[in-house]
Formats: sequence, structure tokens, C-alpha cells
Amino acid sequence: MMHQKYQHQIQQQRMQQQNRVRQLQQSPGSAGAAKRTVPGTDKRAIVIQQQRFKLAAPPPPFKTLQQPTYNPLDKRLRALLTQTALGRVENAQSLYQSRQTGLGIPAKVSPRNAVFLELEPYGTLKVNKKLGEGGFASVYLAEEVNNGKKNQALALKVEKPASIWEFYILFKLRGNMGIGPLQTPPLRIHSAHLFKDESVLVMDRFKGTILDAVNKMSGQIGEGIALMWTLDLLISVESMHHNGILHCDIKPDNIMVDNSEGRQAIIIDYGRSLDMSMFHDNVAFVADWDTDNQDCYEMRKRQRWTYQTDFYGVAACIFTMLHGSFIETTFRDGRHQFARGWKRYWQQDIWLPLVDFLLNPNKVCSIPTGEFNWPRDCEKTKKQLEAHRRAIEAYLDANPKVVSDPLRSIREVLK
Repeated sequence: MMHQKYQHQIQQQRMQQQNRVRQLQQSPGSAGAAKRTVPGTDKRAIVIQQQRFKLAAPPPPFKTLQQPTYNPLDKRLRALLTQTALGRVENAQSLYQSRQTGLGIPAKVSPRNAVFLELEPYGTLKVNKKLGEGGFASVYLAEEVNNGKKNQALALKVEKPASIWEFYILFKLRGNMGIGPLQTPPLRIHSAHLFKDESVLVMDRFKGTILDAVNKMSGQIGEGIALMWTLDLLISVESMHHNGILHCDIKPDNIMVDNSEGRQAIIIDYGRSLDMSMFHDNVAFVADWDTDNQDCYEMRKRQRWTYQTDFYGVAACIFTMLHGSFIETTFRDGRHQFARGWKRYWQQDIWLPLVDFLLNPNKVCSIPTGEFNWPRDCEKTKKQLEAHRRAIEAYLDANPKVVSDPLRSIREVLK
């Protein structure tokens, strides 16, 4: 749960983003919400009037940000980043804009009280129920409907006020993915829609998060599953950092599992992410919000950070998968460590060096504390990520049953 102070800062930041979106959008046609009969049914669909996104005027030239340290929630910083992002996604074929206030989904939507939307490029969508709700967004289950028949299940993330940032980050990652043999598509956004009062991301529908799986399996998901999902996280972080993206909010309830693209664990919620290409090489960040044990040590101590937040987030997911609770750490013998021990039958030759790297990347990679150089640091941490990824891959290739058997149980409980 977000703290009040952090929520207030995010709310201010996103309201400013929304105002910037309004200023730069070119107003399309009438804002009226017409209705049309859904073919093959007696239902009426709300017609969403929209057009492809286009800036009313080109944004000012972008200059790389030169301060040594930034607060990533600073309102002026976020306004500048959003302005830059708008200019970089103008030609995205999957981005739409509308003068309507939003989709108009009622608070008590349900299978019995479903809402039908006529939304390009899908034809008709049937919104069945709310899947979840956070501080600034709600997620709904939707289905494509053609001639009265149900087709692909989708998730609609409705965010208020409107924000372009998450779409921009995923648009960039989708266009740049791949490190040599690695092809690691991130969360897939089918389309994004900017309204006056909200933005909507149309995404793949998932069955649950790592946290859901741990809770429903009473904390016993099995070491094989933990290794498989950890492998996916390492691949994703390696790819993100290679493409200059910091996620900044990796945690067990931000990892969706069992999706349609083949990967078993997909990182979601890029609202706090940062595009390092917008900053100079030696930049670092400082958190001024209330923190807890799911934030990295540097954030909690108000020290400067970059990659540390993402590595710590992966460690937090590992702790939850293995121990069935949120991460607890201790500082012993000059290094951060898990506060709980290791079972003797676990693959400690894999886990111990991996967790040491994730919690102590500066020491493991011989990066002087307090010194930051993004290209240099990425090159050093990449070597560690590759080594740990290959160790897990080798073990899983040699022991496929440690995954296949428990995975069936997890899929059953996440239906």
C-alpha cells in the first residue's frame, strides 16, 4: 500500500502530466457519446469517438538533463519528461486520443451488468468486471465480441488523471528489445487511449501475480518455480537496463505470471520508471518519500541510487517466493543479506552468489560507492546478470521436472 505522502506527490505529478497532454493534443471531432447495437445481440455499445494521436505543435528541442542528482517525483522534472515522451510516441500506430472524458465504465460493472464499448481497433469490447484497483488506476476484464461471440480476453488499465508515461516506456522497449540471442518482450500494450480525464492501456490479461501465487499456495510455490520466475526477472532487467530503462518499482505484486507470450513472469506497472537516455551519464536519484523494506537500502537511507533499486526488487521477489513473506534483510560482515536462512536442500550454489550480487552490486562489481556512470555500471552489472542467468538456465535444463509438476498446481489455483 502506498504511503499518503507518496500518493500526494504522484497525484500532483500526474495531474501536471494530464494538463500537458491536454495542451499538446489536437482536438478531434464531437465529444458526444453515441450508442450502437452490438451485432448478433440486443445490447447497445457506447461508441468511443477518437482519432490517432497527433501533437498540435512540435515539442521544443530536448536537451539532456545535466544536474548530478534528481528527485524522480519532482513535478517539474516529470513535466519535462512527459513533454519529451509525447514527442517520441507521436507516430505510434496504437496511440489514440479523444475529447470524451473517458470510457464511462460504472463502478459496479459485473458480468450481469457488463458494459459494451465500440473502440477502435477492436470493434466491440465487453467489459465484464473489475480485476483490481490501486491508488491511481483500476484494471478491468474485457473481451472482444464479434457477432455475439466471445474472443480474446484483455485487460483495460484505466488511470486517472491521464498519463502517457507507461505507454512511452513500453513503446520504447518493444522497439528496442533483444540482447544478442535474448529476445524478451515486455508487457504487451495492444493500444493506448488518451481522454480528457483518464488514459486507458489495453493489455494482455494475466491470471495473477507472484504474490497471488504465493498466497494461494500457502507460501509453498516450490524452488523450481522460484528459479524459473527468477530467470525471467533477470532476463527482463538485463534487457531493460541494456535499453536505458530503470523500472524503480519491482516487487512481488508487480510481477504477473503465466501469460500468453511464452514467458512465465512479466514485470508490470512502469509508472515510476526512468529513461536514462534523458539524463547525462553520471546522474543519480534520491528518494524523498516514505520508504519500507521493499525499497532498496539506498532509498531508505536517502542515499543516491540508480540500478540498485531494480536489483533489490528482484531480491525482494526471490525472498517472497522462497519464504512466503515480504523481504527482510540484515547487515552482517560488511554485506547486506537475507534475514532468514537457507534450507539445506535448496540450490545454495545458485542462490547465495545471486542474492549477494542483488543486495551488494557495488561490492560484487567493484563499483566505488557514491560514484555513478550509467554506461560503465551497466557493462559491469551485465556480466553478473549473464553469469547468474546461465547458472539458472543450466540447472533448469538439467532438471525440467522441478518446474513442470508444480507449475500445473499453480495454474490450477490461479484460474
